[in-house]
Amino acid sequence: MRAKECFQEALLTEPEDKEWNLGFAFSLFQLEGLVTTKDQRLSYEVSPAVKQLKKALIMNPNSAMTQVYLGLKCYKNRRNAEAWRYMRTALNLAPYDLSVVLKVVKFMKKEGYYDEALSVLQRMLQRAPNSSQLHHEIANIYRWKAKESGDPHDQKLLKRCVRHLEIATQLNPGHIYPQLEMAMRYSELKDNRKSIEKFEELWSRSDLKPSDCQAWHRMYGDFQLYRLGSERTAVSHYKEGMKLNYVSSEWSQCRTRLLKVLKVTIEKNREDLYDIREFVDSQDKGFPVGNTRATAQSTHGDG
Repeated sequence: MRAKECFQEALLTEPEDKEWNLGFAFSLFQLEGLVTTKDQRLSYEVSPAVKQLKKALIMNPNSAMTQVYLGLKCYKNRRNAEAWRYMRTALNLAPYDLSVVLKVVKFMKKEGYYDEALSVLQRMLQRAPNSSQLHHEIANIYRWKAKESGDPHDQKLLKRCVRHLEIATQLNPGHIYPQLEMAMRYSELKDNRKSIEKFEELWSRSDLKPSDCQAWHRMYGDFQLYRLGSERTAVSHYKEGMKLNYVSSEWSQCRTRLLKVLKVTIEKNREDLYDIREFVDSQDKGFPVGNTRATAQSTHGDG
C-alpha cells in the first residue's frame, strides 16, 4: 500500500514519467493480487491495475514484465487467448530474464503445456545452470506431467523430477520446500525408508522458520495419509500445521486436508473421530477463510 501511495504522489508532479507509471502499475497489480476470494476480485474491465498496466505498456513497450502481468490478469479473467499473446510477447522480449521466464512457465504449466514449458526452462538452464529456482521448476513440470499423463507414478518422469530436486537442494540447501517435495517423490518411487529419513533429517534442522515447519507438517501429513495410510497421524500433523497460525498458504492446505478427512469419515457413517470440526472452527475464528493477508500469499505475482 505504501508503494502505491509513493508512486501516486510522484505522478502528481510527473504524470508522464515512464518509471513512475510502471511502478504504479506494478504496485496496483500486487495489491489486487492479495485478494484471495473470487467474489472480491475486480473484473478485467474495471481493474485499476489493468488500466494502469496498459498505460505503462504504451510508455514502455519493451517491458516484458508488464506483458506478463497483463497476461496473468487475462488468465484470471478467462481471457486465455489474450493471455497467451501477452506471455509469448514477454518471452520474446526477455527470453533469458529469470523472473519473466519463471512466471511464463508457471502459466504454461497451468494451461497444461508441459513440453513447451520444459523447452523454455531447458533453454534458460543453458544460460543459468546454477539456478536452484530453474531446477526446482523443471522438477515441478516433470511432476505435473506425470500426474496429467494418467500415471502419477510414472517412474521415468518421477526420477527426472527427483534428479532436479536434488540439484536444486545442492545449489540452495537453505530452501526447504524442494527438499520436502523430494521426500514425497521418494515415497512415490516406492522408497518409503528414504522418504522417512529425509523428513526426519529436515525436522532435525535448527534453522526452520515457522513457514518451513508448517510446510513440513502438511507434507508429512500427506505422506502419512496417502503413502502409509495412517489417518490419525496425518490429522495430528495437519492440526499442528494450523496451530502455527497464518504464516503461509500451507495453513489453508492443512485446513483443506482436515476437512477432506472429516468428509470421508462422515460418508463412511462414522462420527468425527478426531474432533476436526471443533478444531477447525476454533482456528477459523482467528483467521477467517479467504482473507487478504499478505502473509497468506505464497505467490504474490498472480494478481
